[in-house]
Amino acid sequence: MRSRFLISIISLILGTVILGSCIKGEDNDYVYSIDATVRAFSIDSINGVKYPFSIDLFRSSIYNKDSLPYLSDTLLKSFQIDTFTVTGAVFAADTLMRFPATVDLTKAMNGADGIMFTVYAADGQTSRNYRLDVRVHMQDPDSLMWGIRRDMPEDFVNADLGATPKVISFDHQLLIFTGLNCYHTSLESTSEYAWQTSTISGLPEAVDWTSLLTFDNLLFVRTTEGDVYTSADGLQWGRHASLSGDVKLLLAGTSQLLMGVKTVDDTDYFCRADVNNPTWVLGDKVPVDFPMAQIHATVHTTPTGVERVIITGDTPQMGSQTEVVPWFTFEGDNWAALDTEDMACPYMGHPSIFQYNSWFFIFGNGFEAMYESPSALTWNEMTTKFTLPAELKGKDHYSATVDDDKFIWIVISEAGNNQLWRGRQNKFGFKRQ
Repeated sequence: MRSRFLISIISLILGTVILGSCIKGEDNDYVYSIDATVRAFSIDSINGVKYPFSIDLFRSSIYNKDSLPYLSDTLLKSFQIDTFTVTGAVFAADTLMRFPATVDLTKAMNGADGIMFTVYAADGQTSRNYRLDVRVHMQDPDSLMWGIRRDMPEDFVNADLGATPKVISFDHQLLIFTGLNCYHTSLESTSEYAWQTSTISGLPEAVDWTSLLTFDNLLFVRTTEGDVYTSADGLQWGRHASLSGDVKLLLAGTSQLLMGVKTVDDTDYFCRADVNNPTWVLGDKVPVDFPMAQIHATVHTTPTGVERVIITGDTPQMGSQTEVVPWFTFEGDNWAALDTEDMACPYMGHPSIFQYNSWFFIFGNGFEAMYESPSALTWNEMTTKFTLPAELKGKDHYSATVDDDKFIWIVISEAGNNQLWRGRQNKFGFKRQ
């Protein structure tokens, strides 16, 4: 009975075409299309952005590859389908659809039952059913989501990582250094990791792992004797002859410059080495309030296209402190403090700074809070969305890094309970950000 009703409706729709055709003469034969495919489909824009829909003719489905933005589900209760192109007619249940049409799209949202449409060809007989699915982000794109890695090897969890472990992202690998051991895994997959434990060769035992950095596609580290060693994989190391001797700190590496502090005649000087001439060139004398321990650097490109380095660190030579003062440089031979009396970042031991989504962030020992700044000059405490895991509060002895996929990694050294945490802002997991 339902089929007869639908055929009758479709016949009425096509009746005008048929009648017009018959006027041309009784001897003409007419063949009406049996094409029941959907040629185009789209919905109204959201916040001025159109989200394309794909039509899978093999599975008879219509869906959006890029999920609609967070909170757009509140709009879908009554939303417009502005394009639904076929050669014949479209029915939803027993209702003939006319487009644009306002529809409750929540029925098709994120694995719900979907909305079924029946497309009839121009012959009024051939039909095909299509299922509409609408994907919507249900996570706040600006929130930072954390998780502890449960796939760490037992020897890592129980190892004595000491007070100064070091984690670094290098050449699509995540490497964790402590003593002469390295725990490492490929970062090619963002969901599964195959951890390995390797013994490091070519290094003396007295290594300052807090100085570890990347430069010229190599890893660089300083020994407590003031020498510099390099490695292409983190496992096999060799002494760098022209950079070794009386190196007190390795500070940062840019695309062209390696920066550090070198002691000459009992005086500390800033120094730099060019990628094409890896020998130290001395700069200004290091001021007394410059950070000299637990250095953490971030390198970013300014709007004018110039690389700028910003560091944080401990300044034990200063005694009692009330704020964290980042320092910056362009060339490495002189540095300036980003100090302000207003909206400074409160003091914390072992402060780590990194740029993320064009803003700067600082946290440190104790994990009491995360602070943000658009310029690394004035700071605000983050109380929502971009925050630290509550489970880390009160913990010290850590190392942190950010990889190329915008994951923030934090290693916690706590013998018998060593931990690796990973966090990322939700938006960087979305195809459309």
